[in-house]
Amino acid sequence: MDYRLKRGKMERIPAFDGVRAMAALAVLALHCRVPLVGGGAIGVDIFFVLSGYLITGLLVTEFNNTGAIDIRRFYVNRAIRLLPPLLLMLLAFVLIVGLLAPQAHPETMALMAAFYVTDYSMAIWNFPQQLGHTWSLSVEEQFYLIWPFVILFLLRLGRQKAIAVMIGLLAASIGWRAIDATIWGSWEWTNYRFDTHMSGLVMGSLPVILDWRPKPVLAEKLVRRAGSLLLVAMMLFPAQSALALGLLSPVVEVCATLFIIALAAGPETTTSRILSSRPFVYMGLLSYSIYLWHYPLAFALNGIFPPVVNALIVSALSIVISAISYRYVERPLRDARRRFRGRRQLIEAGVASD
Repeated sequence: MDYRLKRGKMERIPAFDGVRAMAALAVLALHCRVPLVGGGAIGVDIFFVLSGYLITGLLVTEFNNTGAIDIRRFYVNRAIRLLPPLLLMLLAFVLIVGLLAPQAHPETMALMAAFYVTDYSMAIWNFPQQLGHTWSLSVEEQFYLIWPFVILFLLRLGRQKAIAVMIGLLAASIGWRAIDATIWGSWEWTNYRFDTHMSGLVMGSLPVILDWRPKPVLAEKLVRRAGSLLLVAMMLFPAQSALALGLLSPVVEVCATLFIIALAAGPETTTSRILSSRPFVYMGLLSYSIYLWHYPLAFALNGIFPPVVNALIVSALSIVISAISYRYVERPLRDARRRFRGRRQLIEAGVASD
């Protein structure tokens, strides 16, 4: 679910689902080699920024409301949300590739993806190619492992010191990526690793720590202008360029951050209405599974059909599979988790009243 921080609470904002849908489709178009979408990789940066904003907002809200962060529950919730769809995709991958090309060692590739180490394996060995897209899942998972502790540390520092540390962390992450890209000149080496690609997650977290929301008039302007820049970047951002990673990626992350916080703070606009429409919201709910399934499909089908036709086929297959996964795997698990949480709260309330 997608939320915004407001008056100490996280309120749901449907347009974030639309943002995820657009980001997933941009990455899909890139991997299907659709012309004029050479910058589709920025969809991953948008995912990172949005994840940083939402996760930090949830952690800060929990701390403000309870005075603590239940790190165990945070890890369990992330695992329930992310692992089942991933394991389902990996099981299908192993079965199909194992039948068609057992010499490719699909079990090894699946294990690397399941243990979230493909960011460094792709950087070092450019392996596993057929599951190369899982590098971004590895980056996010490593972020989830450390971020609750970082937020606890920051919140205990006090607001001014926390802001200073966050700005320093952001500057260090951007600077380290630029230095790494300049020294090595290798897109693969710099792009995939957690330590060189965490700046978007930190960038998205910064507005929550700053507790800043633009006023409605400014927010409306930011939605239009930042959104327009992201669309231009989606078409023109140079793919697989070490120079772009060092110099242009921070600009994309800033635009994505301004776009997201403006959507959260601003009045209803044409952009927010489109992103909040039912098709986009539904696609946003499926976006994680679409991201999981599209890449192996595109990898298998690229070169067989023209890029646009290929993108349509991959989109259709990914959406159908993702809808099935959401209906029979993700939603039942989410509902079961809510029922369990509700029962636990009732039990705790009963114990407290006794």
